[in-house]
Amino acid sequence: MKIAKGTAEHRGLNLGDYKEPEASFQNVSANTWQVFFDGRVAGHAKHFYIYVDDRTEEARYIPSE
Repeated sequence: MKIAKGTAEHRGLNLGDYKEPEASFQNVSANTWQVFFDGRVAGHAKHFYIYVDDRTEEARYIPSE
């Protein structure tokens, strides 16, 4: 979770604008998990994912569409 939050902050996102993130290990490739960040403001499609590779600790930002 620390890696995912750090990646989001590095991209300039204010984590105070998002609910507490949720991690998921389903539907992701081996050794990779995703963290879902959902916006606090109802009615806005403000969310994104961070994918983290356990082996390399590399993280990828995936914006909402």
